Amino acid sequence: MQGFQRNDAGEVIVNEAGIPLATNSFDVYGGNFNPDWTGGLKNNFRYKDFSLSFLIDMRIGGDVISYTQARQAGLGVNEMTLAGRENGFVVDGVVDNGDGTYSQNTTNITAEQYWTAIGQRTPVAEPFIFDATNIRLRELVLGYAMPQRLLENSPFKSVNISLVGRNLFFILNEAEYFDPEQGAGTGNLQGIESFNIPSTRDYGVSVKFGF
Repeated sequence: MQGFQRNDAGEVIVNEAGIPLATNSFDVYGGNFNPDWTGGLKNNFRYKDFSLSFLIDMRIGGDVISYTQARQAGLGVNEMTLAGRENGFVVDGVVDNGDGTYSQNTTNITAEQYWTAIGQRTPVAEPFIFDATNIRLRELVLGYAMPQRLLENSPFKSVNISLVGRNLFFILNEAEYFDPEQGAGTGNLQGIESFNIPSTRDYGVSVKFGF
C-alpha cells in the first residue's frame, strides 16, 4: 500500500482536480503493530453450588492497517465514505505550483472521486491505519456443582456443569470496524488485516464427572 505525497512541510499534495496524489513507493511507514503493553484480569466467584469466572484481555497501543477497509471504501460500501456524498468536500492539501511553491487546495470533489482514488487498485494506507487498542471479554464461565446429597446413590463423587462463552464482546475496540487481532501475523504481513475471516463468538457446555 502507498502513502500520500507530501511536501517538506508535511502537507498532502493534490493534483489540479483536487485529488490527493499517491507516492510511487510502497515503502511507507504505517506504524508499529507491537502493543505498548498487554494485560489480563481473571477472577472467580462462588456462591453455594454456583460459580462464575471471567477472563478479560487487554492490548493497549499498536497500529494495524486494514486492506479490507480500503477496498470497501474504494467500492463505496464502507461507512467512512458517507461524508461528502451530497455536496462533496475539499481535501485539506496543497497544489504544486511547479516553481517550488504551493497553493492551498480549494477544489471541491465528490466522495466517490476521493475514495475511488485512494481505495481502489493499490490503496493509500494512511486513511486505513487503525489503533489496535482493544479490551475484550475473552471468556465467561457459569458453573454449577451438583450437591452431594443428589449423588449419594450414583457412581459419581462429583458432577460439574458449566456454560462457557468465549470471545463474547469488546469492552473497548479502537479499530471499530474489525477485530485488530486479525492483523496479527509474521514476516512482512504483520500488522496488516486483509479479508480475514471475522472473529467468532463461541458458546458451549462442559460437563465433568468425578469418580
